[in-house]
Amino acid sequence: MSGSAENNLIKLLTEHVALIPLDKIKSDELSFQALQCLLSKTSDTNEPFATPEYMVFRHAVIQATKCVSEDIKNMGKNNEDNENDDYNENDDYNENDDYDENDQLKYEEIKPSVMEIFSSILPYIDLNRIDTNTLINIIEPLEIVPDNILLEAYRFKAQNKTLPPLRGIPLYKWNLCWDPRVRGLNLTLRDNNKIVESSHTGQNIHHSVRANKLISEEGIYEWDVIIEETCTYAWIGVCAERGLDYSSFAGQQSCAWVLGSSGKCYHNSIGLEYTKEFGSGTKVTVHLNMTRKTIAFSINGVKHPEITAWLNLPSKLYPVASLRPPGRIRLI
Repeated sequence: MSGSAENNLIKLLTEHVALIPLDKIKSDELSFQALQCLLSKTSDTNEPFATPEYMVFRHAVIQATKCVSEDIKNMGKNNEDNENDDYNENDDYNENDDYDENDQLKYEEIKPSVMEIFSSILPYIDLNRIDTNTLINIIEPLEIVPDNILLEAYRFKAQNKTLPPLRGIPLYKWNLCWDPRVRGLNLTLRDNNKIVESSHTGQNIHHSVRANKLISEEGIYEWDVIIEETCTYAWIGVCAERGLDYSSFAGQQSCAWVLGSSGKCYHNSIGLEYTKEFGSGTKVTVHLNMTRKTIAFSINGVKHPEITAWLNLPSKLYPVASLRPPGRIRLI
């Protein structure tokens, strides 16, 4: 494998693993060397990263310890037990994070070796992103981080400086529903406003509906839809905060940017070839980068490039859909 091909492969793998929270990965599924590579490639990333920095620190300590001894079984037990819990940056400190007494004694015996290994990965962990209580109550007592590095973190906090708990661009996935107040009259909402369908009794023209949440902050926003019943054609994308005529096709308007089941993208009545035509049952993911003001789409999990003709999207956008009979789209 050539050097450039190897670099491209590493970049691809890094981007993929960065989107998986480390507490969803078992400690024997990602080696210390692989973790070090991941953190070194993402320490100053402008791409999404799914794991809060304290969990990065904890995973690194677990892996460094496992490099020395497999005997300490409970290092990450609480972490794995809670792998399905939602993270709250104010909940870093947990008195139950301590090891049991036997593991603590074993850890003290091997701590010098763990420190030596851990020191190679520490430069890629940003303690400034970790809550002060966690630094004081969990990290400092481990005696694995040099005093001068801890002091720098405390000075950072003392100056009332803050950083987000996650490195990289925030990645937002949240529960959306269609807004019954902002839709064309030919559209009906069902299943707690998760489904929009075009009425067979109405006019055979496209009407539009937007979702219930305005997107205005920087970061990457993603949402999924299922084309439960296609039509000619079903469209999904974004629209500006104001100006959209919901009684007509969004793609012919200057304030909307949509991908259709035809495989084409439309904005201001200008169509672009983007992907192959797709039909009923297709899952479409919208990837909206509000930091770069760009948009891309995935079809059944296969991500396609950003649409370069649609650069500098507005700073306030809503998810939007357009359809005609017998179209039906579900937000998931």
